[in-house]
Amino acid sequence: MIASLFTPVERAADGLARLCGLDPTQGAGAAAAFFTYEFVKVSILILAISWGMAFVRRSLPMERVRRWLTTPLGRLLGYPAAAGFGALTPFCSCSSVPLFIGFIETGIPVGVTFAFLITSPLVNEIVVALFLASFGWKVAALYTGSGIALGIAGGLTIQALRGEQLLSPFARSLRSPEGATAGAEDKACCCGGGGETTPASPGAPRLVVTAPLVFKPAASAGTTTVLSYHPVQATQSGCRAASRRPPGPGAFAFATGEAWGIYRQIVAYLLVALAIGAGIHGYLPEGLFADFFRSGAWWHVPAATAIGLPLYASANATVPILETLVAKGVPLGTGMALIMSAVGVSLPELVLLKRVMTVRLLTLFTLVVSTGVIVVGYIFNALPPGW
Repeated sequence: MIASLFTPVERAADGLARLCGLDPTQGAGAAAAFFTYEFVKVSILILAISWGMAFVRRSLPMERVRRWLTTPLGRLLGYPAAAGFGALTPFCSCSSVPLFIGFIETGIPVGVTFAFLITSPLVNEIVVALFLASFGWKVAALYTGSGIALGIAGGLTIQALRGEQLLSPFARSLRSPEGATAGAEDKACCCGGGGETTPASPGAPRLVVTAPLVFKPAASAGTTTVLSYHPVQATQSGCRAASRRPPGPGAFAFATGEAWGIYRQIVAYLLVALAIGAGIHGYLPEGLFADFFRSGAWWHVPAATAIGLPLYASANATVPILETLVAKGVPLGTGMALIMSAVGVSLPELVLLKRVMTVRLLTLFTLVVSTGVIVVGYIFNALPPGW
């Protein structure tokens, strides 16, 4: 299980906090231990996943995958496949970002990547087991289905609203369709290497001058000299052949360079995001919302969703909190809205995603997830007593 691989890191972070004279279960100690653990974990995930995605992109025909995902069958299966994969990965919202970036890098459609990004922090086997133990199989099944459905619907919505166009310049630079190289070569190909060329019709031969023109005097008549030009070398091949570049490094070296390059680009955002998350983790009281939401007014579901947005928590940690809130009289759907918004969208996650998304896309992502969470909250509140 992926989460268990980082247990030694978590213990080391707690031990480091104790070594500094801090209690890793509360206050500054909890914040310091959280920051250390998450920084090491997310850094490893960013490097490992970026390396893996770059290796796959270098080694496999990803263009065929991209083309398949744009077919009717690919669109039909791509979104539930991405959401289902997200449900199998026990990541928190920040830990999901590296794999999201990997999907962006390989050119997978934005809507499919969002289906993963939305589902991954909300659903995993640990959360399902905790819901099963705390609330029974019906609630566990409904929560799981709701999380996967929210991921699919959110991905489809963002794709329909052309989220592709709202990626940041850095994210767009990660895209590497095979046609991009050809396009770059065609632009760079010109007589002498610096001018413009008029594109020829598809399949038509083009004259490419690969050396400067040499002008020679052809005849003289009095004071008038007539010049004729003679290209030193010319080919009837296409532009791509004339400007073909030598092969790049091997797949391993290529993937290593890509991974470090991506990590350097986002590490500053990672530090800021985890600093915010550490402060929330160390100083926010768990029982802060119980009294406020106990009455069950209709507006409590959207209010709980809005309050949960800036918070940061993993789904595994929120199920016991939800159980406590419900035991204190908070309606199940209202508590569900609070924890789902805290898990699905968090301020640290948004800070980290700012490297790959524009503000408009971050806003769209937040609105789509928040709307879905509100709907889920009302559904759970409408369940009959004892369901």
